[in-house]
Amino acid sequence: MRALVRLFIPLLTLLFLAQPVAAQTPTPEPVIGRIHGMVENLTAGAEPPAGVTVNLFALEGFEPTATYTSTVASGGGFEFQDVALVEGLSYIVTLNYKGVSYGSTFAPYDGFGDSLQLDLEVYEPTDDVSVISVGRMHIFVDFIGDSIDISELYLFDNLSDSVYVGPTGVPEDGTLELVVPAGAIDPLVERGMGESMVPTTSSVFRTTEGFRDTQRVRPGMVSQQLMVTYQLPYDESEATVSHALLYPVQSVSLFVPDVGVAVESDQLGGGELQAMSGMPMVQWDGGNLAAGDILSFRISGEPDLSGLVTEPEMPGPVIPGSPNPHAATTSVSSLFVSSGDNPITWAIGVGVLVVGAGLVGYTWTRRTSGPETAPREELLRAIVALDAAYEAGEIPTARYEWERERLKAELRGWYAP
Repeated sequence: MRALVRLFIPLLTLLFLAQPVAAQTPTPEPVIGRIHGMVENLTAGAEPPAGVTVNLFALEGFEPTATYTSTVASGGGFEFQDVALVEGLSYIVTLNYKGVSYGSTFAPYDGFGDSLQLDLEVYEPTDDVSVISVGRMHIFVDFIGDSIDISELYLFDNLSDSVYVGPTGVPEDGTLELVVPAGAIDPLVERGMGESMVPTTSSVFRTTEGFRDTQRVRPGMVSQQLMVTYQLPYDESEATVSHALLYPVQSVSLFVPDVGVAVESDQLGGGELQAMSGMPMVQWDGGNLAAGDILSFRISGEPDLSGLVTEPEMPGPVIPGSPNPHAATTSVSSLFVSSGDNPITWAIGVGVLVVGAGLVGYTWTRRTSGPETAPREELLRAIVALDAAYEAGEIPTARYEWERERLKAELRGWYAP
């Protein structure tokens, strides 16, 4: 894992240094027009949020150049009059409904016509934690000197038709929680965003037992993906990983390099040898764990690392809309398919950690750097890195377009006041 950082930092440096200077072009004359749309409440039996303030932003390179405000009417419609529509700018509508921010798609103005339509979808909030479960959990073990490195990827489901806003009903107080074992060293959390993992210290805070996220959980399968990484001492060639599960877990898989160590657990079985990116791995599986259960396994033995010459691909995000990410699997190799140009096939099951060299370097550099920037700036930088990697020919077109849309969707919420 650590070798990835040394491998891709030089590539990232080249990507950011080799930025061409854009030619100066005259600003097109604006067309004075209107932007309108509808707000639909997707929670069964709920009405549109009438009377709520709705905000319109004109964006150039994701930076606002003008803002407008209006109000949602009783039927859910809204309208902005006398809007300066400028060719080349994009427009986005946002609102805050019961403490949760929502955004429309980005609509570029092509210079034709004098109106744009931007619709929004909202949900009623819920503080009922029973709507949350972990459809699938992946645990990856690596040996580093006198320690073991543990990465736990949680694929959260919200199978209700309401957005989960945490036990207090205020997302800023915390929504999803993650627990790490006592004695965990340098724990950190990353968030699955499209086909990549990005740092989350700006939206996740530490607790006495682990971490608490502040992002609301929208309805759907794999609606939130969080990965917690930490180290534990491997004293006298043994270590026990043990911590509580705060949500029901439908399925859990443990991946350990085939280096001559033993795994003992009352909850995990199998121990089948698999091939993962050229590295022999041993897979252990379990499931149907209840909230409050203690997940525990013990690793023992002196690892023989002499035969390991390649880095395994880390568990990574799953793309919503892929084949059921919680379906049982019998082979690790089926989870790590060739990248190709189809982002759906590419992300079956576990997927991989990154979309390309540029974004790899960016996310791993961020992981080992100092304090995080604000979420909006973080997302903007991720888009820049993704564009640079695509222009360098390192990301297939379909995957690039899908990932960029995911980053833009995440960015929309940060334009709400």
